[in-house]
Amino acid sequence: MADLAKHSQVRVVPLEKLVGLARESGLYEVAVEGYQPNLRYYHIRQPDMEVWMFTNEHPIEKVKKAITIPGSKPVVYDPFSNQLTRLDAAAEDGVLRFPLELGPYQSRFIITGTEAEAAPAAAALPTQALVLAGPWSIATATSEQYPTFIPYQESAALVDLSKPAALPTFSGTFRYEMDFEWPGVEGPVLLDLGEAYETVEAWVNEVQAGVCICPPYRLDVSGLLRPGVNRLVVEVTNTLVKEVRDFQSLASVQEPSGLLGPVAIRW
Repeated sequence: MADLAKHSQVRVVPLEKLVGLARESGLYEVAVEGYQPNLRYYHIRQPDMEVWMFTNEHPIEKVKKAITIPGSKPVVYDPFSNQLTRLDAAAEDGVLRFPLELGPYQSRFIITGTEAEAAPAAAALPTQALVLAGPWSIATATSEQYPTFIPYQESAALVDLSKPAALPTFSGTFRYEMDFEWPGVEGPVLLDLGEAYETVEAWVNEVQAGVCICPPYRLDVSGLLRPGVNRLVVEVTNTLVKEVRDFQSLASVQEPSGLLGPVAIRW
């Protein structure tokens, strides 16, 4: 009974002092460098590892902060490619510190307690780029029409298709197609789509390159390109808010629609 009474004590503190008290008592898992109200995390414990999911909930701004969590042997898991890469983190006394950079709505999975040595290092972002300036063939399909597309226009530039002079009430998928010359450079190659709203799927020479649901809209296209003429197809699907407006969307600033780019091949 004495032990029960000891652990059943209730301490009442003002709300503005709660965070400070939690820190003083060690009642937290994640420490973030500076104020970051848009960062959320989930922590799942497994018998042989622990999984951390960090998410940026801001629709426009990036999260770029130093993060501290308990653990060892960290790796990053990419669920789209089903691959693990080593996380470059400073480890000391069972604590990991590493930089975390997330685009709007982007998530990152950190797994600790695994054999990080077995995972390859993450590839550096390529510094050379071939910008794909168009022209683009653009077509549209509603959810009912998909995958049958209706030609919309030929365009030399990528623009916001929700503008009043374009398709402000269209909800569905925009399909972009173009041909481009590739010099046949060897090594890892990325397709960088720049800005897009919202979900993206791409094909290179009729082979699916992958899917992105949030920034950064980058896909590994290593092995899909060939010297000479290549064909790129990008499908961008927006949300129903353009067609079905609720009270909030009538009063708020709307996001663009379609592929805004710039689109580039990076190596």
